[in-house]
Amino acid sequence: MKKQQVSAFILAVALTTMFMPSLRDTVVGADSKKVTAKKDEEVKAETSFLSCRQGDKLSVTLDSEEIKWMTSDENVASVSNDGIISANSKGICDISDIETGYTIKVNVSGETSQASDVLKLNYTSDDSLSDVVVEDETTTVKEIEINSEVKADAGAASKPDSFSEIAKEETPTGSADAQNSPNAEDDIDGTTEMKAEAEGNYVVTDANGESQVVKVIQPELNQTDFTGAVGQSTDVFITNFDTTVKYSSSNDSIATVDENGKVTLVDGGECTIYVDTEYNRLELNIVSKVPTVNTDAVKLKDGEKSQITVEGNDGNLPVRFEIVSGNGTVSETGEVSVPKRDTTVVRTIITGPLKEYAYDKQFTCSSIHEEYWEAMQPAIQECLGTPYVFGGTVPGKGLDCSAYVSYVYRTVGLMNSRLTAQGIYNISTPTDDPQPGDLVFFTGTYDTSDYITHIGIYAGNNQMYHSGDPNKLASLNTAYWQSHIVGYGTMITEDMQSPTIHEVDVSSGTTYGGYSQQELELIWAIVAQECNVNYDGALAVVTCAANRADINYGGHGTDVLSQLTAPGQFAYSPSVSDPSLWQARLNGNVPEHVKKAVSDCLESGVRNHSYLSFRSNPVGDNSVNIGGNWYF
Repeated sequence: MKKQQVSAFILAVALTTMFMPSLRDTVVGADSKKVTAKKDEEVKAETSFLSCRQGDKLSVTLDSEEIKWMTSDENVASVSNDGIISANSKGICDISDIETGYTIKVNVSGETSQASDVLKLNYTSDDSLSDVVVEDETTTVKEIEINSEVKADAGAASKPDSFSEIAKEETPTGSADAQNSPNAEDDIDGTTEMKAEAEGNYVVTDANGESQVVKVIQPELNQTDFTGAVGQSTDVFITNFDTTVKYSSSNDSIATVDENGKVTLVDGGECTIYVDTEYNRLELNIVSKVPTVNTDAVKLKDGEKSQITVEGNDGNLPVRFEIVSGNGTVSETGEVSVPKRDTTVVRTIITGPLKEYAYDKQFTCSSIHEEYWEAMQPAIQECLGTPYVFGGTVPGKGLDCSAYVSYVYRTVGLMNSRLTAQGIYNISTPTDDPQPGDLVFFTGTYDTSDYITHIGIYAGNNQMYHSGDPNKLASLNTAYWQSHIVGYGTMITEDMQSPTIHEVDVSSGTTYGGYSQQELELIWAIVAQECNVNYDGALAVVTCAANRADINYGGHGTDVLSQLTAPGQFAYSPSVSDPSLWQARLNGNVPEHVKKAVSDCLESGVRNHSYLSFRSNPVGDNSVNIGGNWYF
């Protein structure tokens, strides 16, 4: 047969049992009462209570296939195949369906029935419900709260398993103690007091065999946990039992509760709302959150606005905004505007029931350093990956440190010519608070008479862009750089105008190229006369002239040819009466390695030393021999 769970309503007789707490009566007459019964699911054994009188006959029918009934005690109650229960004698027994386990607990009182007709309990079902129709009787069910006390008449015949007897001391009648005992009368009457310890329906029978169905209820709250924002309210109440309650809060500074159970969150934190009945305490756990504002600093572009957002203000607390510093503005809704190159701090004030919450947020609009740093980015990105070449000045081909910084700074108008690292250091202003785009200087990175030997562009976060090998972003935290660092410098001041982008020509002035063929052959001849033994020697000569051109050495000019033809400096002599060997090297009469050395230096910026002078013999401890000459 189909497995079907059914529930039976309890048919009870009037009882004389007394109850100590205030009870709520539920009276059911001939109207239908719906109970849950799902079809085709496995039926677990359930117990329904059926109180009746000796001699009663009751019919139990189901709109399902045949049910096979059996009784646990024929003497108390028997059952026919068609489901008619006969109450035979006083007692309690079980009427059960063999297959489903569905059980009706029959409690037969000592009272003799006067009914002549069979009382019918008709069960019908649809897809989800069973309708229980009770005919010819009215049943009263007493509802009590768990942990409450039940008082039965003297000599109670039965005590449900889930009821515990309340222990009390016997007080002799008429004694002095009896007069002061609150239970003295109960002691005399010999009544039984019990405590309901578990939910469910129970039959309590007195000494006369009269029974009462007691429904024990565990009070339940409409909610046990509530998370909200300061200013929010919620209601707490018992949903399944009508009784008098008292409300209280474990911490009124976090959440309060009024006499009707209205809870109001007044500050951030956690607390507990207690709901106390006569016999039980129920708890509502509260988590109260304070509205917040993200206080991370905001950087704005010129003309850009920013919106302050209050998060978690579900309690709709009043919010206002104030300017703490700076020349910016803020609207009533929290929209912030900041003038160019200004820093403004805005305070958001949220007014709660007990106190105010304040949050400061900084807004900065395009400082002069930020403007120049942004303008430098195209040149910085262009140079990344360029090989390091001593004396190199061409992005993508070869750069040394000073040529790199000069190139980037020239693109934003901070410099108008190429300078050495020492030269850049000399015109910069020292700073202890470097910003991205400022300069970082080093000493002792190679052997030279200059104090400053290396330079980079500060990138923030203790990093720099520089001509390493190759041009790259590098950390300043390494032991090497920390052992050589001198400090920081800047060429950017707050009174400067916004930067403009400049095109930098690296084909002539910067690389010392752009000479005519005749001029180029003269350069070849002079270089070859000074040293033509190998490529490095020839490169050393033209490098010396290029180094001099960088600083207008001796006032002889800022290009290689001017330095090579300066009186008394190199092998060049314009006097016809004093012909020099270089003249014989005109018209291209020089080794190819000389031409290449000159081309590499003039066109690609290649150099192989940093010196300004040379001789045929050693000079001092720092001189270096290249191609037979000693440079210093």
